[in-house]
Amino acid sequence: WLITDTCTLAFSSRDLPSDQGRKLAICQLGSFFAVGTAHFESMAGKAACRSEQVMIARSSFRHPTQLSILAGDFNCIDAEDDATMSALVDAGWTDAWDFAATKPGGDG
Repeated sequence: WLITDTCTLAFSSRDLPSDQGRKLAICQLGSFFAVGTAHFESMAGKAACRSEQVMIARSSFRHPTQLSILAGDFNCIDAEDDATMSALVDAGWTDAWDFAATKPGGDG
């Protein structure tokens, strides 16, 4: 990555509701780009908690029209997690795992 010194970087973190001490970290680059990461709740049976964490993460990006990347371990292991991922796609996000699987040679 190359970053010019004319851009303002702002780092923030946010506690997520969690039995496992999960947090969201975001780096904001000016008003046009942000990247966030989190390790969402793991273990089977935690889909409702993961859904809440993902929706909080999604709403934590300051500018809805900026380029944003939310990366991390989503721990989508329960059938109910499909609804959470669908809600992100419906809100305009792209699931990189699914996107990669649609490319030649991609297996997701």
